[in-house]
Amino acid sequence: MAWEAGLRELKEETGLIPDNFYTLDHLSSYYLHPSDSIIQVPAFMAELEMKPPRLSGEHDKYQWLPLDGAVALASWKPYRDALRSIPELLSVSPALALAKIELKK
Repeated sequence: MAWEAGLRELKEETGLIPDNFYTLDHLSSYYLHPSDSIIQVPAFMAELEMKPPRLSGEHDKYQWLPLDGAVALASWKPYRDALRSIPELLSVSPALALAKIELKK
Protein backbone atom coordinates (compact mmCIF):
# COMPACT_ATOMS: atom_id res chain seq x y z
CA MET A 1 0.00 0.00 0.00
CA ALA A 2 1.15 3.54 -0.71
CA TRP A 3 0.84 4.69 2.90
CA GLU A 4 3.04 1.81 4.04
CA ALA A 5 5.71 2.93 1.56
CA GLY A 6 5.47 6.50 2.89
CA LEU A 7 5.79 5.31 6.46
CA ARG A 8 8.73 3.06 5.57
CA GLU A 9 10.54 5.93 3.80
CA LEU A 10 10.06 8.18 6.83
CA LYS A 11 11.59 5.55 9.10
CA GLU A 12 14.43 4.60 6.71
CA GLU A 13 15.48 8.15 5.86
CA THR A 14 15.10 9.79 9.28
CA GLY A 15 14.79 7.06 11.90
CA LEU A 16 11.67 8.87 13.15
CA ILE A 17 8.53 6.98 14.06
CA PRO A 18 5.33 9.04 13.93
CA ASP A 19 2.81 9.24 16.74
CA ASN A 20 0.13 9.66 14.07
CA PHE A 21 0.13 9.34 10.29
CA TYR A 22 -2.40 10.84 7.88
CA THR A 23 -3.20 10.86 4.21
CA LEU A 24 -3.36 14.38 2.79
CA ASP A 25 -6.11 15.57 0.48
CA HIS A 26 -3.53 15.84 -2.30
CA LEU A 27 -2.67 13.60 -5.20
CA SER A 28 0.07 14.41 -7.73
CA SER A 29 -0.21 13.08 -11.26
CA TYR A 30 2.84 12.62 -13.48
CA TYR A 31 3.19 11.61 -17.10
CA LEU A 32 6.14 9.31 -17.82
CA HIS A 33 6.95 9.64 -21.50
CA PRO A 34 9.30 6.62 -21.80
CA SER A 35 6.49 4.26 -20.85
CA ASP A 36 3.61 6.52 -21.98
CA SER A 37 2.05 6.07 -18.55
CA ILE A 38 0.50 8.28 -15.92
CA ILE A 39 1.22 7.70 -12.25
CA GLN A 40 -0.58 9.17 -9.29
CA VAL A 41 1.29 9.77 -6.05
CA PRO A 42 -0.46 10.42 -2.73
CA ALA A 43 1.00 12.62 0.00
CA PHE A 44 1.09 11.94 3.72
CA MET A 45 1.55 13.89 6.95
CA ALA A 46 3.32 12.59 10.05
CA GLU A 47 2.79 13.88 13.57
CA LEU A 48 5.95 13.22 15.55
CA GLU A 49 8.27 14.36 18.29
CA MET A 50 10.56 17.19 17.18
CA LYS A 51 13.88 15.52 17.85
CA PRO A 52 16.93 15.35 15.60
CA PRO A 53 16.47 12.73 12.90
CA ARG A 54 19.02 10.06 12.13
CA LEU A 55 19.64 10.89 8.48
CA SER A 56 20.22 8.17 5.92
CA GLY A 57 23.00 8.41 3.35
CA GLU A 58 20.51 10.10 1.02
CA HIS A 59 20.55 13.30 3.09
CA ASP A 60 23.21 15.50 4.65
CA LYS A 61 21.14 18.05 6.59
CA TYR A 62 17.66 18.85 7.86
CA GLN A 63 15.66 21.79 9.21
CA TRP A 64 12.51 22.06 11.28
CA LEU A 65 10.47 24.80 9.61
CA PRO A 66 7.12 26.51 10.05
CA LEU A 67 4.71 25.75 7.21
CA ASP A 68 5.43 28.97 5.31
CA GLY A 69 9.16 28.26 5.45
CA ALA A 70 8.69 24.71 4.20
CA VAL A 71 6.49 25.90 1.33
CA ALA A 72 9.07 28.54 0.39
CA LEU A 73 11.88 25.95 0.28
CA ALA A 74 9.93 23.22 -1.53
CA SER A 75 11.58 22.86 -4.92
CA TRP A 76 8.64 21.41 -6.80
CA LYS A 77 5.05 22.67 -7.16
CA PRO A 78 3.42 19.33 -6.16
CA TYR A 79 5.39 19.48 -2.88
CA ARG A 80 4.21 23.04 -2.23
CA ASP A 81 0.61 22.07 -3.02
CA ALA A 82 0.76 19.10 -0.64
CA LEU A 83 2.16 21.27 2.15
CA ARG A 84 -0.53 23.91 1.58
CA SER A 85 -3.25 21.27 2.06
CA ILE A 86 -2.20 20.65 5.69
CA PRO A 87 -3.87 23.60 7.49
CA GLU A 88 -7.32 22.83 6.10
CA LEU A 89 -7.03 19.18 7.09
CA LEU A 90 -5.97 20.15 10.62
CA SER A 91 -8.86 22.59 10.96
CA VAL A 92 -11.64 20.11 10.18
CA SER A 93 -12.02 17.42 12.82
CA PRO A 94 -14.14 14.99 10.75
CA ALA A 95 -11.70 15.21 7.83
CA LEU A 96 -8.74 14.69 10.13
CA ALA A 97 -10.37 11.65 11.69
CA LEU A 98 -11.07 10.16 8.24
CA ALA A 99 -7.51 10.88 7.07
CA LYS A 100 -5.89 9.16 10.05
CA ILE A 101 -4.15 5.89 9.28
CA GLU A 102 -4.25 3.50 12.22
CA LEU A 103 -0.72 2.39 12.97
CA LYS A 104 0.21 -0.80 14.76
CA LYS A 105 2.16 0.16 17.89
